Amino acid sequence: MGDRICYQYGLTLNGPFITGNLDRHAVEFLTGKWLEVFIWGVLSPFEGTAIGDLNIGINVGGTGQGQDNELDVSYIKDQSLCIVECKTGGQSHDPNADNTLYKIEAIKAGLGAIRVETYFATTSSNGIDKKTGLIKESLKNRASLYNCAIIPGDQLSEMAELWIRKDTAALTQKVRSAFKLP
Repeated sequence: MGDRICYQYGLTLNGPFITGNLDRHAVEFLTGKWLEVFIWGVLSPFEGTAIGDLNIGINVGGTGQGQDNELDVSYIKDQSLCIVECKTGGQSHDPNADNTLYKIEAIKAGLGAIRVETYFATTSSNGIDKKTGLIKESLKNRASLYNCAIIPGDQLSEMAELWIRKDTAALTQKVRSAFKLP
């Protein structure tokens, strides 16, 4: 994978290290935007059939700087607004992985929409119980209270593997299940 990244961004692979310079757009993409693009990509085949108006990076909310909220990925399904919040990396500032759920709920409430479905796609292991390898019970309960589906890293990894293998049928089934698509 490192060689692909190096090729794409003009970097050099020196043993386990990647060296070189990146512009701000590449840094933004590699530090998290890639997950938004990936989610948008796995949902895009469903646009026009199961979902509509698929978008990435829509700003909604306040009237001044710092008051807007970005919807990482959003779309319409069954007359409901669907929002996917994406988080990558260690998320050390959110050790229990619940701050993102609070943010999602606050955005949902702020929109004042009647029908909103929310999803939390994350590669962070903060929400995973180290003993069981499953989503922490407390996080699962909070997500259930907020009616927010969590799509953890292992499911995202499975989707990526299916995409790489070009296993369209299995990927379609996995995406339909994760995003509750008809």
